[in-house]
Amino acid sequence: HTFYLTNIVPQDFDNNRGYWTLLELRCRRLARSSYDDVEIVSGPLWLPDDQNWVRYRVIGENSVAVPTHLYKVVLGRKRGNSQPDLACFVVPNAPISLGDPLKKYAVSLDELERKSGLQFFPRLDLSSVGCMSEIDVDPEDLRFVVTQRIQEAGRAVQ
Repeated sequence: HTFYLTNIVPQDFDNNRGYWTLLELRCRRLARSSYDDVEIVSGPLWLPDDQNWVRYRVIGENSVAVPTHLYKVVLGRKRGNSQPDLACFVVPNAPISLGDPLKKYAVSLDELERKSGLQFFPRLDLSSVGCMSEIDVDPEDLRFVVTQRIQEAGRAVQ
């Protein structure tokens, strides 16, 4: 469902081409190598700031609300293992240092459900869920994103 209009949100350009790309590449690698089945749910969040105010931009003639944060839930299952692994992230919709570990943005499923008002995987027995420990920035993915940015900067100068 990647290219449906229901699957798009206004996203900070630097985040989209940087940190969010790293997270998506990592999820793709997990799906290809570490797990036999991976379910991923992503979406927008409008969260309060330090003063408990929810402030966000609106863009375009239809005043589309720009989310303050984005979330991603990753559930992986290995063949022959009844215990699935889970990881949840809440990432600011703003530029983020590529050096930040993904674990900095990790949250529990309960916390994400509270913040979003949504329930993910309602039939999942949380007592049987493991932690997706290997989900961190892959150096190969980081090189790819940095190389991509350098190439884009070179095209912009030409």
